[in-house]
Amino acid sequence: MKRVVLFMAFCFLSVGLVGQIMKEEDKFNFDLATQKYRAGEYKVAVNLCSEVLNKGPNRKVFFLRAKAYLELEKYQQAMFDLKKASEYGNDNAMIYYLMGNVNMKLKKFTDAEIEFIRAQNDFNKKVKDEEKFFPFLMAMGNAQRYNGTYKVASMNLEKATKYGPKSAWVDLASSHLQYGNMRELKNVVDTMNSLSILSTSDTILRSYVRALNHIVYDQKDKNDITELSYAIVKNRSSSKAFNGFKYDLIYAKYNVLLLNGYDSLAYLNLKEYCKELPSNHVANSNLSELKTRLGIDATPPLITILNPELDHLNSAAHRDSRDKITVYGKIEDDSPIKALKIENELYYGGIEQDGIFVTTLELHKGDNSFIIEAEDAENNVAQLEFFIHFEEEFERRIKEENFSGFNINEIPDFNDEVTNHAIFIAEKDYVDQRFPDLANPIIDADELKDILVSQYEFEEENVTTLYNSTKSQILDTISDMCRKFTNSDNLFVFYAGHGDAKKVDGKIQGGYIIPVDASKTDRKTYISSNELQMTIGNTKAKHILLLVDACFSGSLMRSVGSDAPQYIKDYNNYVCRKIISSGNLEEVPDQSEFIQNVKDFLLKNNEEYPTADDLHKYILKNTKNSNIPQFGQIKNTGDDGGMFIFFRRK
Repeated sequence: MKRVVLFMAFCFLSVGLVGQIMKEEDKFNFDLATQKYRAGEYKVAVNLCSEVLNKGPNRKVFFLRAKAYLELEKYQQAMFDLKKASEYGNDNAMIYYLMGNVNMKLKKFTDAEIEFIRAQNDFNKKVKDEEKFFPFLMAMGNAQRYNGTYKVASMNLEKATKYGPKSAWVDLASSHLQYGNMRELKNVVDTMNSLSILSTSDTILRSYVRALNHIVYDQKDKNDITELSYAIVKNRSSSKAFNGFKYDLIYAKYNVLLLNGYDSLAYLNLKEYCKELPSNHVANSNLSELKTRLGIDATPPLITILNPELDHLNSAAHRDSRDKITVYGKIEDDSPIKALKIENELYYGGIEQDGIFVTTLELHKGDNSFIIEAEDAENNVAQLEFFIHFEEEFERRIKEENFSGFNINEIPDFNDEVTNHAIFIAEKDYVDQRFPDLANPIIDADELKDILVSQYEFEEENVTTLYNSTKSQILDTISDMCRKFTNSDNLFVFYAGHGDAKKVDGKIQGGYIIPVDASKTDRKTYISSNELQMTIGNTKAKHILLLVDACFSGSLMRSVGSDAPQYIKDYNNYVCRKIISSGNLEEVPDQSEFIQNVKDFLLKNNEEYPTADDLHKYILKNTKNSNIPQFGQIKNTGDDGGMFIFFRRK
């Protein structure tokens, strides 16, 4: 079917496009550009127009270059030139019309409708002949039906049939079919039959109209399926970017397949249609019903924000010195998640097997709103909007405590009035016999605990031991402690036990530690790196160090007194979220050289303020096996360059 609307519009609208007077050389280049455009040499036409425009703006040249850009599918450049052309004159009907067509190519149907209305209004000021309105009516009607407003679309398309070509009847029929208005569709099909549209030599149009006729009269004809399939392929190969008739054919094929009892194939066609034109509410409703009939997941994903904790209005407050917040979320769905968007940007951070994802969001002062969108493999889409109120911590303190003369830019001096907390997690006797029991984790944890309590600033009452503990016991203990911490608290966490790596397409994308109640075949029972991040991500503790002696523990990371040295003061003043692991991405033995080096360093150290970096360097220097201990930031937890310090007892 030839879409003659745009060509006819150019014919009768060309009276309005008047440009500035050009020099002879520029006129020659413009005329040559026009010839090249008509010959289909669009790139040459663009270059010639650009030469003219380099010497100064010209309405006609902008317009011609816009048309060439449109043919080259460079829609943003075309829109720019059309807007420039509109600045150099008042008779803009043709320009607005073409801007509408650009928006149709971009599937911005609401914007397209607005431009078509502007074009019609501008045209009506000059031309009173109602018969010449039909291109605007057809353009508006098609924009409206692709945008899902079928009642208005049908009204405009019905008016267009009085003056327009036979294709206006086809567009009107498509609108009724997509709206599910079968009575009106029958009237249009009968009219098309009486107008002998079927006698046209256009095979695509003939296949389409015959299929509509069979749909209306409930006539099963399997030949329609074959013909429509051919028509879709032929139309697709001849189209550039958006071609609305292709989707009309797909929707008709869905109906014919349904009529002939091929529900599964009908579903695939309707699914493609709804994906390309999601604003069709009737089609989406039909898709949901068909999914239910076929036993396909029709339920959108469930998105939950785990941290920060939101109130009943989906709001949370963030009071911190940093204008960023780490957000932990979870997606639950019966189908795999195909795409996750945060603020309309695709999320590439990876979704854990249990649905957990982590992202860092930037904040401005006051209220911030964010939208998360998840789409599953069956094209079910869910959106969640939530709000974060951000107030910088030092500004809150000034208001609440009424500080006078407080210099917000002052860096505080070294603060040795800190409380050091420690959690020792040792997993030895596994319930699932497919995990071999380990000999040394509890022994190593006890020895390391004794060293820290006797020689460093760790008090017995601030030390917690979790030996042979379950997943919930471990996560709940860490989470409860982290909620109570202030920036005068430090936390040291030691883990010894089994570990594993998370692999995506054969590549390691994260890690797990394995509690004693885990099932070998169910990774949801493991503790993922994201879950560890979530438990410590928004704590106010100043310094956190994880010491992990487990297989694949490297996959868990990404990539003090007034007389203390200046670098120790600097380390102390910034937030620290660090991890030292016994290996990178390898298996590690039960008899751990790593933990022996940790104990040796802490026993032999004579420095007053040894750091986690010093510990890691010592371990590296004294490691003789092939496992390379790793040191780095804990992913997505707010590390800004601080360092964990072991305060030696004086």
